[in-house]
Amino acid sequence: IMDVFIITNDISDNGQKDGNKVTWTIDKLAKGETKSVYVVVNATVNGIFKNVAVANCNENKTNVTSEIPVIVEPAVAFELIKIANPDKVNVGENVTFTITITNLGPSNATNVNITDVLDSAFKFDGKSTNVTCDFDGKNTIVWKIGNLENGSSYSVSFNVTVLTDGILPNVATVNSTENKTGVSNKTNVTAM
Repeated sequence: IMDVFIITNDISDNGQKDGNKVTWTIDKLAKGETKSVYVVVNATVNGIFKNVAVANCNENKTNVTSEIPVIVEPAVAFELIKIANPDKVNVGENVTFTITITNLGPSNATNVNITDVLDSAFKFDGKSTNVTCDFDGKNTIVWKIGNLENGSSYSVSFNVTVLTDGILPNVATVNSTENKTGVSNKTNVTAM
């Protein structure tokens, strides 16, 4: 088993683990009989890898091998924290929203986008820190972050003017090529 895999303790039929190799001893195997064994591994990186199985017996000193490709897809989990400062304002005042995303891995994230859909009670001032954003002129702001390495964080901030009173929600979402479902977080502003 390649070094990119970590062998778990889930090994069938008393297979013996030695480093990155598992060995099974099968006492007898009659002509035409089949025996299946397995080992569960965890991948440490994404990519395409080869797994090779070797079988031999006392009666035949030649090894018989079988090789299959193992495709490990990248996986990314995000944490998204959103804060409003201040979170209590009067109508007509400004609020600064700060969105911080962290790639919890295990893979690096590519084509990372943060999307914020503003409640109609907010008016975006058209400016953002750190990175240029795309604004649809109505209520959707998108930041195209690019790549974010495992363990790295990125923050964006922007200002809005509060137009009406009430408890006003604001939701942000982050997604990437490796994370199709996205992660969302909501924060509320109380306007009087």
